[in-house]
Amino acid sequence: MSENYQYFTVPFESVPTTPAYTAWFAIPSADRSSVTWTADRPDLRSDMIPTWVVGATDDDAPPAQATVIGDSTKCIPPPPLSISPSTASVTVLQQVLAVWLEKAPDARSA
Repeated sequence: MSENYQYFTVPFESVPTTPAYTAWFAIPSADRSSVTWTADRPDLRSDMIPTWVVGATDDDAPPAQATVIGDSTKCIPPPPLSISPSTASVTVLQQVLAVWLEKAPDARSA
């Protein structure tokens, strides 16, 4: 039986220093038109745009502040995206990632 991972977004400020779930932080490109992901928590200055955080857990429930966006049989990082926190809302991010989770072979196969 394979595990099932719930993917969710969670506000950056709600992510503990050592979360009990896998967390990826969005890293904007130099021109802020796209993002890649890192497991290393960035050190944000107060004047910086808040970063997106995507988490995955195989527990029964994600953190209280999370918005569930889908599930997968694998715990894999989100793909690079042609959107960023400076140009799109977290709702757009959630929609894009939900489509990715539905269609990505790596996310669906065990």
